[in-house]
Amino acid sequence: MYKLMIVDDEPIILNGLRHMIGKFTWFSEIVGASDGIDALEKMNTFKPDLLITDIHMPEMDGLELIRQAKVRNVDRFIVLTGYDVFDYARQALRLNVIDYLLKPIKKDELYDALERIHQDWETERKAGSVDALAYSYGDAEEQQNHITKCLSYIQNHFTRDISLDEVAEHMGLHPNYLSYLIKKMTTHSFVHHVSTFRVQKAKEILERRPSLALDQVSRNVGYENPRHFYKVFKKYEGTTPGEYRSQVTGQLSL
Repeated sequence: MYKLMIVDDEPIILNGLRHMIGKFTWFSEIVGASDGIDALEKMNTFKPDLLITDIHMPEMDGLELIRQAKVRNVDRFIVLTGYDVFDYARQALRLNVIDYLLKPIKKDELYDALERIHQDWETERKAGSVDALAYSYGDAEEQQNHITKCLSYIQNHFTRDISLDEVAEHMGLHPNYLSYLIKKMTTHSFVHHVSTFRVQKAKEILERRPSLALDQVSRNVGYENPRHFYKVFKKYEGTTPGEYRSQVTGQLSL
């Protein structure tokens, strides 16, 4: 069971979020705070596994609250904002924020983010149970070789749907152990590595072939659903594929 803290200076939004999230039974406690100062005071006795915070609040904004929460060993965050401002998204990414949701909050986007976080928790929990098996997979050098092979597999197969289970089977490793090893050696998840590599390849295509339709770019880097591609691209680049292409073509025309 996990603990959640929601921080928003608007009581209607705060209570609405608590009601929406109350359906998720894996949260044993949900605590609300009216601003960053209130949140930090409550963290003296309540350590959340996930912090959901608005950016624009009096006294202390959400990004500074996240910095302060990190010092208190809180490591998962979702940011809420009514402003689609690139600088905020970029700062949030630098702080390793899991998701950046625009107000008014869309229930399906919030639920999708919470489901992904829960899957990460479950993966880590299961990985913890195989931690003792690490010695059977060799020393640090051999573990690094596993990571190199995993990343190489991603680079060679990113144009189609690939899963952690598939890569683990190819390498002869347990999926939970491979997930644990990736996070341990790189501090990022398997999905993160797949997504960032695909986004990098998409950028290269947009730069080389700016006239190629975005739907085709999406398929070329392994996303059958263009909307999912756009969302992932913006998450990691802070801009949409179309906006990025416009920037590139603008630079080339100078």
